Amino acid sequence: MNTIDHEGPDDDAKIEITDLDGTTHGRALHELHFSPRARIWMIVVTAVSIVLFLSFTFSSQLYSLVYRPTPPKIAINANPASITLQSVMNGVVYAVDPDRMFYAIRASNGSLLWHSFYPNVSQSTSSNGIMYTSESSGKISATRMVDNTLLWSYQLPASFALPLTVAANHVYATTPDGTIYALDAGKGSLLWRHQLWRDQSEVHIAQPILASGEFVYSISVTGTLYTLLARNGKLLWHQQLPMAAQVLTTDQTIIYASDGNVTVMHSNNGSLVWHLHFASTPVEPLAMAHGNIYVASFDSSVSAFNANTGAFLWRHKLPALAYEPIIASDTII
Repeated sequence: MNTIDHEGPDDDAKIEITDLDGTTHGRALHELHFSPRARIWMIVVTAVSIVLFLSFTFSSQLYSLVYRPTPPKIAINANPASITLQSVMNGVVYAVDPDRMFYAIRASNGSLLWHSFYPNVSQSTSSNGIMYTSESSGKISATRMVDNTLLWSYQLPASFALPLTVAANHVYATTPDGTIYALDAGKGSLLWRHQLWRDQSEVHIAQPILASGEFVYSISVTGTLYTLLARNGKLLWHQQLPMAAQVLTTDQTIIYASDGNVTVMHSNNGSLVWHLHFASTPVEPLAMAHGNIYVASFDSSVSAFNANTGAFLWRHKLPALAYEPIIASDTII
């Protein structure tokens, strides 16, 4: 038989159980019960400990679940420069705000697909569904735009500020000391690099790299045009251009316009293809599409020329000055 002695009505009472069958040799077994207040404090401490553990262990995941930024909305009176549209591809609009937050927005209904913060990105460009970004530190990254997945990154030995150029599965970047880097657009591996030197001094690049067909072009701050082979970076030739000349390219030629003149040269050796002088100074920039060059002049006219031969195609007089021709599909506006 077991006997239970109650020492008081409170739940803190000690309960003594004596085993009379002799297996415990008369020893008393004691159990300690806690009051309701003590139980509540134990539950609270346990819950707080669990929350702190989850917070420290899964802080980034919990933050992404709790924080849901509002999709970007451009007010009617908003500054047009506040949000920049990067591109529209496969039914998705890509935009970036002044705080370097990138957004992917479904074009059909405006729903937010993803967003990502790139505080160190200085320049970005996109091609074939891939966004290529450059940072002031010289780091280049490639991100798949449909799901914001990082594909690769490459660290240049020096910083740079010029935008990247993507052409023919190559990514071109330049550093302040005049070095041109060509990376594989799919893998991010270095294909070649070329240091431009002129009279044993560094060449400073003024514009982003131009690339078309088998050739790559770079223009220095002094107006010197450098032409290299895209496959290995070999320098073919260089030539001084008029300062502030506008440059266009085709697969086999390079075109520049300055002071009422349009000149076309062969890309492989820089020899002259054709040259035109306009009685009325062209309004820069020129436009090129479908193998033709379109020129707006200060005499309120727009003219068209064949880019390969320089043959005159047509001229149209406008009622007012055309500041520049705009190509929209097969139509000039």
